Amino acid sequence: MRDDRREQIWKFLIVVAIGLAAGPDFFAALEMRILLEILGAALFTTAFIAGGQLVLWELRNWICAAFLLPAQLSVLRSDAGISEKSTAISCLLAYWDWWLACVTLIACGLAIVHTA
Repeated sequence: MRDDRREQIWKFLIVVAIGLAAGPDFFAALEMRILLEILGAALFTTAFIAGGQLVLWELRNWICAAFLLPAQLSVLRSDAGISEKSTAISCLLAYWDWWLACVTLIACGLAIVHTA
């Protein structure tokens, strides 16, 4: 048992001697490596989030351009307030053909179900 304790003490002293021989640069390098790992993870996360936001922004723009008329797009991209935008969009909704077709189909479907 005494030999095991003596061996542990010698191993500890060897590790301390190596640390002292390496000087303060050893601890600074260790600290810099830890900071680099943390910074690398943070930068990767930031880049990933920024890329995702860019993809979603482009997807939103593509969907808006595909389904909205230039009048609706100009209203949405204007500097007007929310209430003005909602009023303008509700006025423009009446001119969408598919909107009128959906309302007509729903009304006809409700009429058929109600009379049956």
